[in-house]
This record gives sequence, C-alpha cells and structure tokens, in this order.
Amino acid sequence: MIPILTPEDLANEGKQMKHCVASYTRRVQEGQYFVYHMHSPQPLTIGVNIRNGVITGHDQIKGVRNHTSEKGAL
Repeated sequence: MIPILTPEDLANEGKQMKHCVASYTRRVQEGQYFVYHMHSPQPLTIGVNIRNGVITGHDQIKGVRNHTSEKGAL
C-alpha cells in the first residue's frame, strides 16, 4: 500500500481511479483522514478515519469508479 499525502496526489488518485477521493483533501491535510492506494491484487483506494491521532476504522475501500473490492482482495 502506498500513502497518498498531497493534494496533487489525491487529485491524481481520483483521476486514475475515476472517483472523488480528492474531496477528502482538507481532512487529509488536517490529519483526520489517511488515504492509501493498493495495486494488487486489484487497484483500490482505502480511506481511514483518524480521531485524536488514533485510527477509528476504515471509511471506504473502493476500486475504479467506486466499485467494491473483490472478495479476498484485502
């Protein structure tokens, strides 16, 4: 998994994966949300909620065009 840290990288992820992950830019910059890209076994964007510096759970795991992940992808 690769962390997506900058607004430019979030925009590129959104273009590549054809979804609106760039709308989370503010939350990423404020440390409230982490975004990762996974290449294999299928391309996925993974969003993780953060509260007070602690991971509280994943928000979404989406493939291209917001498709759900294939069984066994994680």
